[in-house]
Amino acid sequence: MSPLKGFDYCKSGIIKNMTKKDQKNIFTKIEQILKFKKNHFRLRLFCIIAYFNLIVSSPLFSQNVILNEEEQSWLAENHTIRVYYWQHPPYFYLKVDRVVGISVDLLNKVSKNTGIKFQFENRLYHFADVLQGLIDHEGPDLVAAIMPTPDREKIFLFSKPYMNSHRFIFTWNDDIFISSIAKLFDKNLAVVKDYVVHRNLAGKFPSIDLLVFNNYEEALRAVSLGKATAFICDLISTPAMINEFGLKNLKVASPCELSDHPFAMGIRNGWPELRNIFNKALSNILAVEKTAILNKWSSVEIDYEISPEDIIKWAFIFTLFVLIIILFYLFINVSLNKRLKQKITKLAESEEKYRGVFDSITDVFMRSDIEGNCILISPSIFNLLGYTIEEVLGENLSTFYTNPADRDKLVQKIKEKGSLQNYEVELTKKDGSIITASANVRFIFDAKGNPIYIESIFRDVTEQKEAESQILKHQKRLKELAIDLTLAEEKTRKQIAGDLHDHVGQLLTSSRMQLSTINDEMDSTQISKKIKNISKALLMANQATREAIFSLSPPQLHEIGLYAGIHDWMKEEIEGKHRIKTTISGKKESYKLEENTRYLLFRSVKELMINVYKHARATHLNIELKRKKDMLEIVVQDDGVGFDYNSNQFKLKSKSYGLFSIQERISDLGGSMQINSTPGFGTIIKLSIPL
Repeated sequence: MSPLKGFDYCKSGIIKNMTKKDQKNIFTKIEQILKFKKNHFRLRLFCIIAYFNLIVSSPLFSQNVILNEEEQSWLAENHTIRVYYWQHPPYFYLKVDRVVGISVDLLNKVSKNTGIKFQFENRLYHFADVLQGLIDHEGPDLVAAIMPTPDREKIFLFSKPYMNSHRFIFTWNDDIFISSIAKLFDKNLAVVKDYVVHRNLAGKFPSIDLLVFNNYEEALRAVSLGKATAFICDLISTPAMINEFGLKNLKVASPCELSDHPFAMGIRNGWPELRNIFNKALSNILAVEKTAILNKWSSVEIDYEISPEDIIKWAFIFTLFVLIIILFYLFINVSLNKRLKQKITKLAESEEKYRGVFDSITDVFMRSDIEGNCILISPSIFNLLGYTIEEVLGENLSTFYTNPADRDKLVQKIKEKGSLQNYEVELTKKDGSIITASANVRFIFDAKGNPIYIESIFRDVTEQKEAESQILKHQKRLKELAIDLTLAEEKTRKQIAGDLHDHVGQLLTSSRMQLSTINDEMDSTQISKKIKNISKALLMANQATREAIFSLSPPQLHEIGLYAGIHDWMKEEIEGKHRIKTTISGKKESYKLEENTRYLLFRSVKELMINVYKHARATHLNIELKRKKDMLEIVVQDDGVGFDYNSNQFKLKSKSYGLFSIQERISDLGGSMQINSTPGFGTIIKLSIPL
């Protein structure tokens, strides 16, 4: 076959239909032409294209799936594979009444190459229900995007992972910087129920408060609304879900310590043939096709593991493109030069734009070497300290600190932590006045990992700090007024109770005694009956007066002590009137409490007892007073319905304010209040007061 004949075959596009022997002959002729330099350029170019055409049409590039006898038999049974979904963009989710996403496109590709039929259920499911249905063979037959774990591999089958993504921490845009999971120990973290992240965090980080939600949307909305501090998920899924749910106020904070998230097909147990077919079909999908599918549904780039077959294929392609680049080098050189000039122009424009932004920022940007000598400063230094750029450049920044040793402390903290957020320092202005500045600081490293620069952004927070100080003073004064009000109220109660006891009570008793004497001296039965009725009414008035005295301020509290006051009020009100069984334990001593402290403690315990009969629906109330070294502990325990003290629903109820006021009152006495309550398991509240 002549070279020109091979060229005609190339143009007619019939090379793919040739026998392997004819293809081999074409290979040989094309190679001869490429080695013979004086051949026509156009002919050499089309020979290269023919060479590439032969390679991509060879068995190496074939996407046909080769199945063994067992796999073909299973395929011949014509199974319809049920696929359920939940909202998990970009892998699969409902869009315009149709299930779409990365996993759906991969399944369609597998269906095209194998003939397997997939039936997508057009309704939402919870992840936990999908897993249980897969285990019970009740549906689905396949989960299109799931992470393989040792526990899951015991109960159903997995294909080889077809995608892998790193896990990151996502937070609210204006929230504090979260650099690792360790920064979440005293905060709320949103997780999706039964997901691997949920189980990993619960096992490895038990000190983190996990807020469990049914799906991704609920978890992400909790972060968006400020109910949770952060959410951890992979870098492919989460940005897509943030866009899909319209949550524009979320951001990527940092990578986390959890392992990467591989995605595979989860297949019901008993169908190993389907798993094997999937592995072969997925392996036959070209990397460029996978990349196209990913780019279609996600803007996040990700690296793929490359198989030996892919290396061979791309080695051939790379060789061909190198030849083409060499042949066309002279033609594109001019174009590259033109583009280079355009890029230089754009770079200059970008630099000018950057300079404009740099000059206009209100916060002060500083860059110094490790010794503290300033090498870059923004013009806003004049607004912060009153200096010009020329007056600061080259100077050691420690001279601008009110206490120069503070900069040494700052550098030491950077060496320990790597960066600082909202670190407060005092700086001295050119006119001698002192301001408080908040600084965000970080190291810049060279290629060997050695720190060479320190970059800082300073903001004047002097007015903010003064405002916070005023607020704290007002809060302290309000607390003092609240205590004064409580003590004044208690003293008024005591005075009213004393007046009732000393005057009204004695008058009622004296009147009843006088009526009794008159009754004894009277002979008339009718008059005697009236006198007895009056005496009975006076007795009832006397009892009502005693109850009012007791309710206002139990005499035992002032005459005997705290224990007696709590005991009598609990027995009279809780057990006597509300039929709740009560017990009290502890020493009956006065615990050497000041009168005001005794009043405030009794008022606090009384409010807790009132909560028991109003809200707890309890059958038993127990109070224990005990002394531990120099502390008095009062434990109030009931067997009622309990509550979740940290829930938003509870905080909206009025009774939560009562607990808050008790807590503030005890805190002002130098003590503390601990609440331990679980819905359905009663409540234990402990008050601790220094003696």
